[in-house]
Amino acid sequence: MAPAVRPHGAADWRCNHEGFRVNTPPLGGRSDSFREEECTLNSIHNTKGSFYLRAREPGTLGQFRRPQVVSFTFGLDAPYGIYAFLAIDTPQGRATQHFRWIEPGTFLMGSPEDESERDANEGPQHWVTLTRGFWLADTACTQALWRAVLGDNPSHFTGDPQRPVEQVNWRQVQEFLRALEALLPGDRADLPTEAEWEYACRAGTVTPFSFGASITPEHVNFDSNHPYKGGKPEIFRGTTLPVKSLPANPWGLYEMHGNVWEWCADGQRAYTSEPVENPLGPLTGDRMPRVVRGGSWNSNATSSRSASRNQSVPVKVFLSQGFRICLRSIEPGPEPARAAGAAPKGRGGEAGGPSGGGGLDRLLHPFGKNKR
Repeated sequence: MAPAVRPHGAADWRCNHEGFRVNTPPLGGRSDSFREEECTLNSIHNTKGSFYLRAREPGTLGQFRRPQVVSFTFGLDAPYGIYAFLAIDTPQGRATQHFRWIEPGTFLMGSPEDESERDANEGPQHWVTLTRGFWLADTACTQALWRAVLGDNPSHFTGDPQRPVEQVNWRQVQEFLRALEALLPGDRADLPTEAEWEYACRAGTVTPFSFGASITPEHVNFDSNHPYKGGKPEIFRGTTLPVKSLPANPWGLYEMHGNVWEWCADGQRAYTSEPVENPLGPLTGDRMPRVVRGGSWNSNATSSRSASRNQSVPVKVFLSQGFRICLRSIEPGPEPARAAGAAPKGRGGEAGGPSGGGGLDRLLHPFGKNKR
């Protein structure tokens, strides 16, 4: 018989003469536990972990005209560990989202000097410790989820509501997060910091990609006319893919590389070789560039590396830019700093339109065709 191993993301667990038990981290002030009789070899799931929040009067959990229901179900699956399943049903639409619990930990951030095609701002490598865990969506935010929360769909690539939402700038994302937060009492809806994003992307790996030393279109949706490290050009899809079309990383997170660039909460900080704890880039300034990570459907393989860094102005929108939701359970005591400059100022880009005067090519390739 194989020895019992602590499931990834478990807040507490035990396996002794009394049997097997796993406790989940808190979410919205609630948690759940799984007992031996609820476990199977391949999957552990507990419907008793569901709870429902109903609002029948405006202002209770939002400003919708009809009642809406938000439910969370906790679960545990064999490959990736603890998850929370969010279901939203509003007058604007229905949507679901899985969240993975990302445990506190220490990792090596940045790229080594001998990593092929690296940029200088990826170094020096340094140890980063994250002292608080967080819930991270296992996919980029979908068009279905955006519509269920805000009622519209700003995306260019439509036709499947499970495509990631894009053409959303950092300010619009803040508007979405505040609206989502209103539906989730006890939770703070956020973006991951740059350090949290890289930690989750790497998922314990130290290679250029979480899949190893290189990638192919079977792993990542990118412009494979520009492969990594001498690879051969392959299929270029020229569009986003529905989320979960490609394999997950070791922590159960899909499309952390490619498909859409993902906004982070903070701006870029200068790396040093000193170990740091919970690092943050600049959080203030209405026009302060914010980090975007992961590459996209129209960026080269190099930009999709775990350590690759980029940034964008908060008011700009591009066909390649989306985001991934981070949830933090509100605990007693002062809240961590929230990014400033978050007040939404309209649904389009700067100067009243999504392109800001740059045209379609600017939307497609804001930093040049071989970069993004």
